[in-house]
Amino acid sequence: MQFTFFALLALAASIVSALPEVLSKKQAIDTSVHQGTATINPVGTTPAQGSCPAKFSDGTIGTAISDSAFMHDEGNSSPYCGQLLQVTFTGLTTDQTVSTAKVGTTVKNVMVVDTCVGCDEGHLDLTWGAWTELTGLNSTVVAASWNFCGSKESCD
Repeated sequence: MQFTFFALLALAASIVSALPEVLSKKQAIDTSVHQGTATINPVGTTPAQGSCPAKFSDGTIGTAISDSAFMHDEGNSSPYCGQLLQVTFTGLTTDQTVSTAKVGTTVKNVMVVDTCVGCDEGHLDLTWGAWTELTGLNSTVVAASWNFCGSKESCD
């Protein structure tokens, strides 16, 4: 009986001592500005299930982020799921024939809804809703800068 008590006490102490490390990993959202590209990921009007628990469709103002930035453990949702970011259209990349009228446009409150497998760390794969707000273009690749807002509530 005494052994069981001490074993349980030791187990509780190890869990409590590991708790700050687990919490810090989940709460440490990098809010620095990233440079990269943005592409469009049309998913259709039927809500799709991505790597995050929330379903999304073309109307969602959302994005997939690179699998290297996504940071999730097998079977667990990423701490980035549902995080909001702001994205700025910084210029054209491959298609120089489209209008640059919306260069400089920033869209806030773009929600992380999925993983972009194979994308580099600066790459965002935007839903149609986020894409049209950001670019209004028929192009499929633009240069963009973006950062996490550090909140799941609002970028403001």
